Amino acid sequence: MKFEDIQLPAFTKVIPDFALNVCVIVPVKDEASNLRATLDSLCTQLHVNGNRIDYRSYEVLLLINNSTDDSLQIASDFKHDHPGFGLIIADLVLPAELANIGTVRRLLMNEAYRRFSFLKRNHGIIASIDGDTVADKYWLYHIRKEIKAGNDAVGGLISIKGKAGSADRAYLRDKQYRNLLTEVEQLLFPQANDPLPRHFHFFGANMAVTSEYYHKSGGVPNVDCLEDMAFHAALLRCDARIRRSPQVKVVTSTRFDGRVAVGFSEQLKKWSQDTEDRVPQIVENSELHIYSCFIKNTLHTTWKNREAGCSYKLIEDIATSLGVPADWLNAQLTTHEFFGAFWETTWHASTMRQRYQPAFEPIQSAIKKLRNFMQNPVFNASQINLTDIFQHGNMSSV
Repeated sequence: MKFEDIQLPAFTKVIPDFALNVCVIVPVKDEASNLRATLDSLCTQLHVNGNRIDYRSYEVLLLINNSTDDSLQIASDFKHDHPGFGLIIADLVLPAELANIGTVRRLLMNEAYRRFSFLKRNHGIIASIDGDTVADKYWLYHIRKEIKAGNDAVGGLISIKGKAGSADRAYLRDKQYRNLLTEVEQLLFPQANDPLPRHFHFFGANMAVTSEYYHKSGGVPNVDCLEDMAFHAALLRCDARIRRSPQVKVVTSTRFDGRVAVGFSEQLKKWSQDTEDRVPQIVENSELHIYSCFIKNTLHTTWKNREAGCSYKLIEDIATSLGVPADWLNAQLTTHEFFGAFWETTWHASTMRQRYQPAFEPIQSAIKKLRNFMQNPVFNASQINLTDIFQHGNMSSV
């Protein structure tokens, strides 16, 4: 069986309501212990004034795949008990080569896009949540608000229920580290649509995108796992305005028995094992991230001014710093329609990582460096010496 051959008549035979503007997708596999709480949270969505959001304006596409528990019965009972709620359930068994979260989320989001195409609604919202995750009661309200503000996609904040057991310290350190990365990014490559406070999340358990940008990005890529991260990269390549909103909130489980080969549950399990084995928690050299944000801002300014012409000497300096040929960089500058695609191509070609040794460092050291960077007023994007950065290629030289 090929992906294109999969049929979902349970979805296609239900005509979407003309008032539909949000389609929520929920992939489910063996979620009997969590599913009812997820559905309860989606069924009781509110406006901030306390009124219930009209059921005609949103629907939930639930795809149960390869389950061995009572997930289908629980979903069916819920639908029976809430006849006005737009819950559409599909159940299928995928062959081994397609039985993965990448396939399931792509099927669901493709179907949501098809439904909005039927309604000719470019700004319909495709929202994603997982079957072990509970949405905040204002979840839909804040997603709509962020899209209405001019954003094309939203990454929501994902919290965990309780603590992560033996993985808790590593989890908290990782969250602190990644939030600091976003603060550095906002300082050196600020995005008007995504100001602080914000976070680093854009994951399948809490994300949303307009149908227009789902199509423009090419949709969920054909990967077995980490499909949400691959989709995020696709959105960046087409310059989607992504808001990582702290108001769009969900709470997810802290189980270690994940449903995917690579994901949050497996990461918790690894952190737990590493803690037990006293394996140090390491991350990529933090100076490299600082530098990449700085050079990204410089390249963005150059890319915006490409039609008016820019100094070839500046292009040469940037190329030298990145370790790429100047003529190649100049050609890339003029051939890419979107800055995101230009940046991805350029950064992947760069040999910059080789200059930052060691390549990895303990997470505690990285957190300390990032904090010092944010607290030191000398390190301001407008005060960094461009010539020194290009010549030395190291933030410590400034």
